[in-house]
Amino acid sequence: MYRPEFPIMSPITDPVPRIFYRLEPSGYEKYPSREDPVFEEVEFDKDSLHFSEIFNDFDTVTVSPEAFQKAAADGAIKLYLRGQVFELEFDKVETSIPKTIMENENGFYTVEGAPISNYRGKVAGIEDSRALITSGENVLLGNIDIGYTTSYCIEQTNQTLNGKVVHVIYSSADYKLRKFTEYNEL
Repeated sequence: MYRPEFPIMSPITDPVPRIFYRLEPSGYEKYPSREDPVFEEVEFDKDSLHFSEIFNDFDTVTVSPEAFQKAAADGAIKLYLRGQVFELEFDKVETSIPKTIMENENGFYTVEGAPISNYRGKVAGIEDSRALITSGENVLLGNIDIGYTTSYCIEQTNQTLNGKVVHVIYSSADYKLRKFTEYNEL
């Protein structure tokens, strides 16, 4: 699935050669339909999201945190992002239950929120990789770094569709080039 390429110099005049990884075409659908899918690709007006100002392209999906937690329960999961398949291995999972202190006419009291699980690991077979995923009620956030050059991100938006939070998935290759304006001194 992943193949190391030859060492090349970093574009930031780095004297230390780094290994860059090239993703092989996966041959899978972008977000395959399964019995219990983690992601479901949805049609959404991408121009209405601020992400369109930053990225050339990104996917809009809804998520099933329950499906993710169920599939990752044994410490590994195959995750489909932007047409690529990532086999993630988690070495640490932390679950916490956030508490909120509320006040009413009778005084203070504590309300427990929905559990939040944090997964930390790597992409199977790639030493210079990192996977960080947070799963909570109706939300799944994450970052997968491959080598020093490529990352894939899962972020939530402030939009909902059919009662589910719309998420975006993009890679570092999707960033638009920034334009700089130079001003003369006054």
